[in-house]
Amino acid sequence: MITRRQTTFWELRHEGGLDRIHFLGKEEFAFVEPSAACYSIVENHAVLIDYEFAWESIYIARPVDAPREALEEVMAAIHDRVDGWRSAASYLNAFGAERILRDGYGQLLAAPIPIAEVSRAVLRGAGVRFTSLPARPARWPRQALIAGLNHVVARSFRVEPVT
Repeated sequence: MITRRQTTFWELRHEGGLDRIHFLGKEEFAFVEPSAACYSIVENHAVLIDYEFAWESIYIARPVDAPREALEEVMAAIHDRVDGWRSAASYLNAFGAERILRDGYGQLLAAPIPIAEVSRAVLRGAGVRFTSLPARPARWPRQALIAGLNHVVARSFRVEPVT
């Protein structure tokens, strides 16, 4: 159970007691639920894909015959790749990905390479013409605190038992 949340630490109660986990260089967090049966600090997790890999942008080069269907397939592929830990909207153009596919021009998404790869595969399968360009470098190394459906991404963590 997460008993206390501050900007720089969370306190988590578990079978062995209470730990204060300090965030060193916090990048992001998501607090979804107050309960968590346990926690772990990991260096390999779906939430870390955004940091581990360089990003690329995908630009659409021609109108798509079935834009809604193509977008739904891209969104499903993204969801599967990140195991549901992030929304496809995190990567898709906020000004209208379906419109971009329908109109045939514009940046469809910016995403880490593994997510861009699955998106490119879907687009190729749908016969969509596009261009991929580098967007930004990786921001690695990072770690993630995973507590139930909650997470914090930081450069590192320090665990302090609370007495």
